[in-house]
Amino acid sequence: MGIRKHQASLTRISETAEKPAAEQTYLNRPSERIYGSGGVLEKITRKIYQDGLKNLKNRTFQNKAAQKEWEEFRDGLSPDTLKMVLDEDWE
Repeated sequence: MGIRKHQASLTRISETAEKPAAEQTYLNRPSERIYGSGGVLEKITRKIYQDGLKNLKNRTFQNKAAQKEWEEFRDGLSPDTLKMVLDEDWE
């Protein structure tokens, strides 16, 4: 049941219309390391997603509240972020 619901959520997120891209802004070096492509924020987001997916597949969430929290996290991902966390070759 969990995996089927997960796949339906991924499909729903992927099908949402993309918002117009904001103007390109340039970040200074410390900001780039945090918010830029491959930065700390992306690494944390990817780790949370991958750990939650592993727990979903193995049914090893600590409790129902932890699973619900991860599902809310997953449902809140933008299409671009979803693409990043699902990318096998991301680094």
